[in-house]
Amino acid sequence: MSRYLNLTDSDEFAAIIATHHQVERIVCGHHHRSIVGRVDHAVAIIAPSVAHQWALDFDPKAPAALVFEPPAFMLHRWSATDGMSSHVIYVESYLGPFPGLTDPEYPGRPL
Repeated sequence: MSRYLNLTDSDEFAAIIATHHQVERIVCGHHHRSIVGRVDHAVAIIAPSVAHQWALDFDPKAPAALVFEPPAFMLHRWSATDGMSSHVIYVESYLGPFPGLTDPEYPGRPL
């Protein structure tokens, strides 16, 4: 998967990560697009940009293009109890919050 993250020397990097099983997550940024992938066993996360983003295009021959998706950054939280979580935070204002309609027992409800 690391080749889809456009890493330089991705095979060599994956080989290093493969020997370090304590590496749970690789966090970097920014690449002007939020991307989540895997390098060997570790989850790899690239943060978006607080400016413009790159257009999502899987055609390697397509010209690079910018889009004005909402600017954002990532907040990473670690606790001994819950481990690591990563959240995309948008910089611009938007409507809300509004009362949720989720049953309090629903396991996917916001915290």
